[in-house]
Amino acid sequence: MLRTLLFESTAVLLCTPVALAQLWAPVTTSAAIDDVSCAYDSYRGRTIAVLPGGRTVEHDGSRWLDAAGLPASTVQALLCYQRQRARTLALVTRNGTFDTWEYDGSQWRLRAPDHTPPWRDDPTICYDDVRGRCVLFGGKGPLNNVHDDTWEWDGSDWQRRFPAVSPPRRELAAMTFDPVRGVAVLFGGLGQAGFLADHWEWNGSSWTPRTFATMPTARIEAELAFDAVRGRAVLYGGYAVVSGTAVYDSQPWEYDGQQWVHRNIANAPVPRAKHALVGVPGGVRIFGGSGTLFGRQSTEVFDYDGLQFIAGHGRRIDSASAAYDASRGRTVVLAMRPENKPAGRISTLEWDGQWLIDVGVPGPTARDLVGVSDALGGWTTAFGGIAAGVPLGDTWRYDGAQWQQLAVPGPAARYQHAMATDRLRNVVVLFGGRGAGGTVFGDTWQWNGTTWTPQPGANAPSARYQAAMAYDPQAGRVVLCGGIDAQQQPSDETWDNTSTGWSLIGPGVGVGFPVTLPTMSMAWSAQLQQLVLVERSAAGSGRPRSFLWTGYWSFGDTPYDFDAGHALAADPDGRVAVFGGDDGVSIAQLSISPGLVFETGYGCANNNLPPRLALHDRPRPGTTLRVELVGAEAAQPVIFAGAFATPGPMIGNCQSYLHAPVALAFTSTNAAGQAGFALTLPPGPALHTVGVALQAVVGELAGPIAASLALSDALHLTIGD
Repeated sequence: MLRTLLFESTAVLLCTPVALAQLWAPVTTSAAIDDVSCAYDSYRGRTIAVLPGGRTVEHDGSRWLDAAGLPASTVQALLCYQRQRARTLALVTRNGTFDTWEYDGSQWRLRAPDHTPPWRDDPTICYDDVRGRCVLFGGKGPLNNVHDDTWEWDGSDWQRRFPAVSPPRRELAAMTFDPVRGVAVLFGGLGQAGFLADHWEWNGSSWTPRTFATMPTARIEAELAFDAVRGRAVLYGGYAVVSGTAVYDSQPWEYDGQQWVHRNIANAPVPRAKHALVGVPGGVRIFGGSGTLFGRQSTEVFDYDGLQFIAGHGRRIDSASAAYDASRGRTVVLAMRPENKPAGRISTLEWDGQWLIDVGVPGPTARDLVGVSDALGGWTTAFGGIAAGVPLGDTWRYDGAQWQQLAVPGPAARYQHAMATDRLRNVVVLFGGRGAGGTVFGDTWQWNGTTWTPQPGANAPSARYQAAMAYDPQAGRVVLCGGIDAQQQPSDETWDNTSTGWSLIGPGVGVGFPVTLPTMSMAWSAQLQQLVLVERSAAGSGRPRSFLWTGYWSFGDTPYDFDAGHALAADPDGRVAVFGGDDGVSIAQLSISPGLVFETGYGCANNNLPPRLALHDRPRPGTTLRVELVGAEAAQPVIFAGAFATPGPMIGNCQSYLHAPVALAFTSTNAAGQAGFALTLPPGPALHTVGVALQAVVGELAGPIAASLALSDALHLTIGD
């Protein structure tokens, strides 16, 4: 329906175009879950997390989406999803106290209960699905006083419970609710006597200790979640200190109400603690953590179904190189993904503008810092790199189906060299790099698809490595910027290379060029018709910066954080994409009309809060968005409508925000007063900057429209590039 609406109205759009702007827009974002609480919203199928500083994100099963945030003063938030109320509770640490907030999928609402637990660090919480309460236990107070108190949130107030017997005082324990047996299961933690390995169950009125012939070892910072498919609680991760050494457990434990069983699953993830674990359809899901691999697990996601762990964090991109294959409309990314290091191979991934896919073909042998160039004659060329501290000098080519190693003489073995494809001359240009024994090269080579040939010339850049290089089709030349010389000094020069050799064409990036050793990447933007340069210090200090070449380097937008292992390349849509980053997962594109979503009008209802629309996806042509209605009455009819212009007419005493609306979907609310529909945007650049307004008409008992209807808040979305 919207496809028809958009296509029929393209010539007479009644929306206001958005001014063009240069912006790095995330395609896939990520969240570092390290000592961050998560909760699974079973009605909406999303995992909720609140990061330090109040940033709220939702995981929809494949990616993280930004959502409405908590105050920036938020230090930490302990989350508990209340299924019967369809609200996520957040016990927020702020200024040494607890605030109680609730999130409905659209916005956070600060609650004002009569009672609140005293502030403490590292308590544990779970939702009692039978009694409809969040259960809080333990934690450590501001004077290092460890608690053994039990609190419950019933949706309106906190109540302290006083059972006759309680588990010993503890922090950093694990707890989940077992709906089959109707009890909360508590395990382990850190008590006054050290690491604990005891098992307790809470039935709503009393705590009962349980002992079994086989039990998990003592641990802290483990997580428990209930696998509803198999009817058992899963304990994963955590550690204990034994003889001064942290001992981790890489295998899950499972409790079925009768016994604990220690599983032995092949290819289990790296052991970890400080992760999050939630029950999801099909099993449990692990988010992040840190432990035995320098904290790099924090952005990982794994699903566990009792048989195997399935990585779901996307394609990690470490020490990456990228190049565009115009003949196939694919960006080729070479990356040393950690899971492939034991296999001794480098991963070949392809980006089609929407998805990054591991093509699974055998590629060059394992290496870092390989050089790669845009396809020449249908072949992407890769040269060199470093493996186990040894520079490499082999040449490979890839046609989308296979990699071939070519037995050809060429440049000396090297890494951190610059490569670019000169389309005017149909050659790949290679310059500089580092070799064995600390050698820094200043030579230039050309590859015509079959032969490497040195390019002579007295006027050439000095020896350097880690320079950025790309082809400028508008000027018909290869451009090189920056680099680091043998004395570890960064260069601020910009050079071009043509059939006549090298020419110095300008300074570096002008005022503020980094004095630390920079890492740079460069690519041609067909959309902007300019070269794009992104730099960041190799030490990882400061935010990355981007620049555009207009005869000199002018400062542009600051992209999302990424590290020295990032890769920059053109993509099939004519944009520039950056792959990898501090987390090795994120992808961002340089946009001139980023997709936007914002609230454009208030709803009209007899309830205190009118129903609200939520949309956390990024609106781009060819994508499917998930539009959600929350805060309505249960089991009521819903009409989702859209229009190109606002406002609309008054309906009774209610303001409509849609001018000439079209119905997009008919549905009804669930038991939690929620509804949703999938909004598919047609592909094509004609939709860039098009604005669409959305609003819902929803049934409401004694509603303000005909005593039976209400209007939701309205959203306005601008379709980005």
